[in-house]
Amino acid sequence: MSEAGISDLAFIQEGVRVAEAAKERSLVLRVMGATAIRIHCPKLAMFHERLGRAITDLDLVGLSKELNRLIEMLESVGYVMGRDARYRMAVVGRCVLQKRDTSLHADLFFDQLSWNHTLDLRNRLRLDFPTLTVSDLLFEKMQIVRINEKDIKDAIVMLREHPIADHDNECVNASYVADILAADWGFYYTFTTNLSKVETFTQKYEQLSQEDRKDVTSKIASLRQMIEEKPKSLGWKLRARTGTSAKWYREVDEFT
Repeated sequence: MSEAGISDLAFIQEGVRVAEAAKERSLVLRVMGATAIRIHCPKLAMFHERLGRAITDLDLVGLSKELNRLIEMLESVGYVMGRDARYRMAVVGRCVLQKRDTSLHADLFFDQLSWNHTLDLRNRLRLDFPTLTVSDLLFEKMQIVRINEKDIKDAIVMLREHPIADHDNECVNASYVADILAADWGFYYTFTTNLSKVETFTQKYEQLSQEDRKDVTSKIASLRQMIEEKPKSLGWKLRARTGTSAKWYREVDEFT
């Protein structure tokens, strides 16, 4: 149960409901965040809960070219835009909507995940339904420079339930991940640093069995190998020379 008194199941049902409502209107809208991870990891739902990971909000992403129609659709199914919604859309590419007569709010993003790093999703949104792909959900978590324990738990659950492969059908698409990181040293550094943190925490949690730890650790090793073996761009190589002596990410307060 979230701090707002809304059950995890209610978040999941609401996420599916709004994605279906968008689909009925031929609009592209996908669920991301912890709600999407729970949808993608049904076998480990109880395990996710035992780790103390409660869903706290609903995160959605759509296409900016459909912005007005998406807002109209969400308002028609019970959401109200916040006072600063238009400003936030213009400045940071997202807005906040509140479900009428409830404490549930939804963050609506457009075109990309743009926090400490930027991931363009415009050609990725149609690859899965009602959520982002597993790989993009992993990117969502692993692009956070000051990653917190909630995001680490999410990553562990995703890696435990899904294989490492070279496609997007209920797998972590290592080829796609490696391609993105081979073009951006900063993103690569954050992602691989967070992989190491996930591996460390995997050994820490008593809720994990030895088999769980071995499985997640093995998948991290496979993913890391694919990332390291991918030929890097010239820009990546030049930026790698500078390393962390220059800031390789955007500060959070620059985009929230």
